[in-house]
Amino acid sequence: MGTDAEYAVIGIYPKKSIFTKRNPSIRLHGIKIPYKLDSGFKPSVQPVQRNINLFCCYRQKRKNIVVVYIDDGSICSLRSACNPSSGSGRKERMNNLNYTIFKIPKRSGGFRQIEAPNEELKQYQQKVLWTLRGTYKISPFAHAFQPYKNIVTMAMPHVGKKWVMRFDLEDFFPSITLEAYKKVAESYSKIVLNYELLVCCFYDFNDGKGMRLPQGAPTSPFLSNAYLFTFDWKMAWLCHRFDCDYSRYADDIVMSGDGKGRLVRLYIIAQDLLANKYALHINPKKTKFMHQSRRQYVCAIVVNKKINLPRKQRKNLRAEIFQQKNALPNPTKGRLAFQHMVLKTEKQTNSSREIIDSILLSKELKAP
Repeated sequence: MGTDAEYAVIGIYPKKSIFTKRNPSIRLHGIKIPYKLDSGFKPSVQPVQRNINLFCCYRQKRKNIVVVYIDDGSICSLRSACNPSSGSGRKERMNNLNYTIFKIPKRSGGFRQIEAPNEELKQYQQKVLWTLRGTYKISPFAHAFQPYKNIVTMAMPHVGKKWVMRFDLEDFFPSITLEAYKKVAESYSKIVLNYELLVCCFYDFNDGKGMRLPQGAPTSPFLSNAYLFTFDWKMAWLCHRFDCDYSRYADDIVMSGDGKGRLVRLYIIAQDLLANKYALHINPKKTKFMHQSRRQYVCAIVVNKKINLPRKQRKNLRAEIFQQKNALPNPTKGRLAFQHMVLKTEKQTNSSREIIDSILLSKELKAP
């Protein structure tokens, strides 16, 4: 039958048998597994975690595929329970069963890799997301993937500032691993989340990073915000001490104030904190210090005197509308809707200094 390294786990089922005479086969992500399997074949496959009780393993006769039964039939454990040293082709086929990997072009050039889960795993992750929302907190300084917040609310606290600093984090989602998340997020969460619910949100793509956040799963945006909960509060308090404002949109971090030296000190503190505690690194190519004498550009929005779009972008859009007249293509409609959101929609938000001031005021009022 060969060694254990020749087999890869493609499915995890409840302890009770699903292969019955009435149900001779079952479809798992497009692959039909027949009823007749070899019995008694038990390779030394280690469980995902100690509390998962490995029940039994079987091997299909014609195809080198292992089906694992465990007591906990959670779909969150739909990943390889073994780490074969050989047979990389089978491991890639298993990855394709759980996630579809493709690339989309970036606006700044290059491509972004997207790892989209299959439909069954996606539906389960959407259900798990409700449990995550009740377990972990999101800071008020995070404006990405939050209701009633967008890039406009993120940029508003930095309007009219003398200096604006923005920087970007390298490989934001792929850099957040399961072990790092457990150490950081569980340090401030009073509720202990079930490990099986959390492990379904991470996956090992054989890129040397281990179990990490997929860039395309419905749970990744929320978990990334929860991962930086303590970082957001620490930087907001530090910015308050330096009379600066702080906001974050996913991996884009913006700080503004009246002195460049203060922003440089805050940048050094943030760089050390991200590298030592969160295993995240700043992209030096996307780090900019912008003075009010030049265009201050934050997430495609100009914040010099008011919330605005670049002049060239507004002129090009007017030219497109004039040339197309009534028959506007979908890309032009999208750019027009974006301009309406930025310029016409009224947004209300509180800056980081206003939030910290309200907390200090409430403490003073409660003090005897």
